[in-house]
Amino acid sequence: MARRPSGATSEHDAELLQEIQQEVDGYRQLGLWSTNHGPLTPKWRRLLEREPARLVHEDGQLNVESLRMFRRDQVFIPDMPGYFDPNQFTLRNILDGARRGIRRTLTECLAITEREGRGELLQRYPCHPAGQPRELTYRGYRFTARWLKHISYLGLLKQHLGEPLNGQPVILDLGSSYGIFPYLVKSEFPGARVLLVDFPEQLILARYFLGCCFPQARIAGIQELERHATVTRALIEPYAFLLVPVQRFRQLAAGLVDVFTNFASLGEMSREAFTAYLQSEVFRTARYFFTVNRVQSAPDYDTDVTILDYPIWDPDKRIHFGLWPAIPHTYEYRRAFFFYEKFTFPPYFEYLGRI
Repeated sequence: MARRPSGATSEHDAELLQEIQQEVDGYRQLGLWSTNHGPLTPKWRRLLEREPARLVHEDGQLNVESLRMFRRDQVFIPDMPGYFDPNQFTLRNILDGARRGIRRTLTECLAITEREGRGELLQRYPCHPAGQPRELTYRGYRFTARWLKHISYLGLLKQHLGEPLNGQPVILDLGSSYGIFPYLVKSEFPGARVLLVDFPEQLILARYFLGCCFPQARIAGIQELERHATVTRALIEPYAFLLVPVQRFRQLAAGLVDVFTNFASLGEMSREAFTAYLQSEVFRTARYFFTVNRVQSAPDYDTDVTILDYPIWDPDKRIHFGLWPAIPHTYEYRRAFFFYEKFTFPPYFEYLGRI
């Protein structure tokens, strides 16, 4: 019998926590937890060695409190404002240069979002409270830096591919993390079926986040995958979301996916993993490819992947291409005492086209 985590606050909460515990148990029993991740860049190897222990105890039991606060505590994925509440009018928020800089960055990101015509989407889909993130409330908006990015991704998708998505498309989000983009896509296009592909340790965050966002939604996970050698449209039809650990990516059938999306993580992969995904039958038989990634992965990630390696150069297949509207400033922050260091956001490209 599956163990039931303590700390549930309602019947739905108890059911959700039990489902997540069953997912963890399944991953551990199948040897997928904290192992067999494939070739990794050093940064992701360190994250996968460190972060799972914040969510699951050594005996396999969920750390429920950490799960509830995973966005506030920056588990796996950093975000801004992150470690402080930017809405409080405190002396430290006024005097601390780093805090002032973070708030300035957030308001500049919002200005870009509005300039691109995405303000209405942000009004419609304010930052969801699941995971208890610290967010900026500003001019009627509620958001974090990461939330703004995904609002912009949704805006691009809707602008250039809105009509084909009004039926029941299958959308695969590679490197989905805890599921902001799947949440937004499902909210905007209710008929969509969304496949989230990521490490098992991240998919339990997605199970929690999406379970909070859509209490009535059916979410398939490792138990459903283990009952079928191949994932087909017939299998995913009853579900809103399917959580696919990277170790089970090859179970996805050719011709399954309409839109293959990836935001940032292809550029964070080793060359071997990058090539494997983009040469897979799932990718090659998808109808559309939508990605936002670094122009050059190094030096942020120890990989030689650049924009030249992406399958985006056929003009007959291209629907949209551009540079991500990056913040033009160089930011300066204090490391210690009077020692300062400069930081710039790396340039990203955005692409949507036929495969």
